[in-house]
Amino acid sequence: MNKIGVLQGRLTPSDGRGIQFFPYENWENEFKDAHEIGFDCIELLVKKGEFNKNPLSSPPGIRRINELKKEFGVGTPSVHGFYSKENEYSEILREIIEAAHRVGAEVVLISFFEENELITENDKSLARSRLKEPLELAERYGIRLGVETEMPAEELKSFIDSFKHSAIGVYYDTGNIVSMGVDVVKEIRFLQGNICGVHLKDRKIRGESVPLGSGGANFQAILKILKETGYNGPLIIQGARKEGMNDIELNKEYLEYIRNCSVDGSL
Repeated sequence: MNKIGVLQGRLTPSDGRGIQFFPYENWENEFKDAHEIGFDCIELLVKKGEFNKNPLSSPPGIRRINELKKEFGVGTPSVHGFYSKENEYSEILREIIEAAHRVGAEVVLISFFEENELITENDKSLARSRLKEPLELAERYGIRLGVETEMPAEELKSFIDSFKHSAIGVYYDTGNIVSMGVDVVKEIRFLQGNICGVHLKDRKIRGESVPLGSGGANFQAILKILKETGYNGPLIIQGARKEGMNDIELNKEYLEYIRNCSVDGSL
């Protein structure tokens, strides 16, 4: 049975900070809120340029995360990280992997968007060089690095295969791929065995993020093919916010919606 979780920050009011941010003033309370909503887990978030302020960067912060996990029975199976072309990135990623290990995470997401998109062969070559040493550390801890990018499945699999390393895989974001106008079910079937993490998100085709169920994602079909292809990892809800709606109530709706989309009722 797949555990269902929520991305850190989505249970905290935005207050003008946009859709995705680290909830410095409320991150501890989110464990309690996630438990009361019915989530099994939280995907921890590390924003670019903010790792040294994140609780994952210090022993007291890591200790507090583990205390909250135990108190509320909410897991932390993954860490939502980032990618940077900067020379120091490899060392920062190593630190994130070390922290992920200490809180029991098995996946560290690496996102390749905006100025860090993998467009040219030089982009891909640089990424391979930046991830080479962190991959060895990840393997030692039994952690996989999950690549999240808007790239057709064939090209993405070729990029993953080019590492020739078992500690790298695909972090599949349903909304981002739906927005490309491709067949998500066909893509998941093609990528089976490579997928190490899943974001449940909805977007308009070639458009913005929207509330779950109002975009182009067919979640019944997505959950069905994930089960058929053997994906048994967490499903992390990364739903759009709704202006004027309380984020706690919104995520209650999202959790109920995803459970209702499970054809066999196993979620």
